[in-house]
Amino acid sequence: MRNSETPKKDLLPSAARGSTVRYATQASVDVLSAKVDKLMALQEQILSILKATPPSVPPPTSLAPLAANVDAMARQVYESTLRAITDKEEYEEKEKRVVVIGSKECENPAESVANDEKLVESLVEYSGDPLVKKAWEDGLIRHHRHPKESKPNRRPLKIELPSKTLRDSLLNGIRGKPGRPSPLPAPSFIRRDLTPHQLQLEREAREEVRKKNVEAGSLSFGLRDYSVITYSRPVLSPKTMESLALPSRTLLPITLIQETDLPPPLLMLPLSQAPLPPLLHVTRM
Repeated sequence: MRNSETPKKDLLPSAARGSTVRYATQASVDVLSAKVDKLMALQEQILSILKATPPSVPPPTSLAPLAANVDAMARQVYESTLRAITDKEEYEEKEKRVVVIGSKECENPAESVANDEKLVESLVEYSGDPLVKKAWEDGLIRHHRHPKESKPNRRPLKIELPSKTLRDSLLNGIRGKPGRPSPLPAPSFIRRDLTPHQLQLEREAREEVRKKNVEAGSLSFGLRDYSVITYSRPVLSPKTMESLALPSRTLLPITLIQETDLPPPLLMLPLSQAPLPPLLHVTRM
């Protein structure tokens, strides 16, 4: 015989025991439905307003025409980044070196190395910097002719110091003295070791110096590394430059004196013992 007793319900949770149980009435349901209907109507109004309002910026019809430009820009960014990384590595190697341009070499390699050793030592002494002298005494300054595999013919003499700070101290000590450095007979001169990009900037700056001096009709501008230097008291004219001594710390294009076709080694005119005109400012190229 089936049990007709009603099954017992599960006990209420302890939190609900002893509390008042409320039941939803029809009136409360009607109020809630009215609020929902009002929200739906408001949403419809907002959608209608948005559809009727024209967009301020029309969307592009297609991105296909821009795809080629984006690809080209991506390649340029990649190439520029790669070139910057390569230049950084090359610059880190060169920022510790100075280069002597135009110094003589001997046919005998051993004699040439000995002469270069004396030249480097004299430049170190001429700079007057005690830390540079200490690095030389400790054997931390090295030098070689570049390129090493080429025959002796006034190849650039590269001098490498332990750090960029010592490189700058050597160069500033030499350039800070008036007149031509005694260890560097004409037409030799000293500068920083430049990267190919910096050499291109130097060539552009050299041409800029030539044009500006020709236009000014006097020695108003000079070149140091790849910077254009402006003199505050330009007093020389192209007609008299050939017979006048010029300072050694800045190089003047020989084409300023005579407009002739010269091979690249003769492009720069050596500068000698006269005092250096005051600098007005230096413009980085």
